Amino acid sequence: MWDLVSPGLLRERQRGWDGMVLLRATFPRLPCVASSPLAGQLSLFFVHLRAYTTTPRLSRDVFHSQAEDPVSSAILSSLKASPPTPQTLTEKIVQRYSLGLPKDKFVKASDYVTLSPHHCTSHDNSWLIALKTMSIGASKIRNPEQVVMTLDHDVRNKSESNLKKYWRIEEFARKQGVDFYPAGRGRTSDYG
Repeated sequence: MWDLVSPGLLRERQRGWDGMVLLRATFPRLPCVASSPLAGQLSLFFVHLRAYTTTPRLSRDVFHSQAEDPVSSAILSSLKASPPTPQTLTEKIVQRYSLGLPKDKFVKASDYVTLSPHHCTSHDNSWLIALKTMSIGASKIRNPEQVVMTLDHDVRNKSESNLKKYWRIEEFARKQGVDFYPAGRGRTSDYG
């Protein structure tokens, strides 16, 4: 069994067709003569001819449009590796608290990482987080010293529903042993 690239492939690419035509031919014990409509040539040993279309395997390091375009790929292959860009302060902090990074990996913007920070803060949405946590079966915060809950976003809202939400947040924090800062003790984003 032989896989042959169609001679018409170059012409097809010039017309904007990006696939690849393969001719698959099986050579039997007895030779026969047949013509290939795709190749436009006679073949001495033709028993089975089928056209397959496939896309070439692309590099994972570039966008498909860059790899398929001959001009872009020629430019990309001629470029030398640029020197590493220095990390920003935020990238350095994220690097320090990232879990499972290889030793030679440097965090940059848009990287997906798993963090283990010293402290996490939650504000007026703490009750929604508590409800979600309890709904998945969690009953205890593993490290209560890591979490800080503050009330600071909607403290001017003195409605009964908002005050009830704040009371639930305070109760949850007390039961979990989490540091809690009521309205007036947290950040001042809502204090004009």
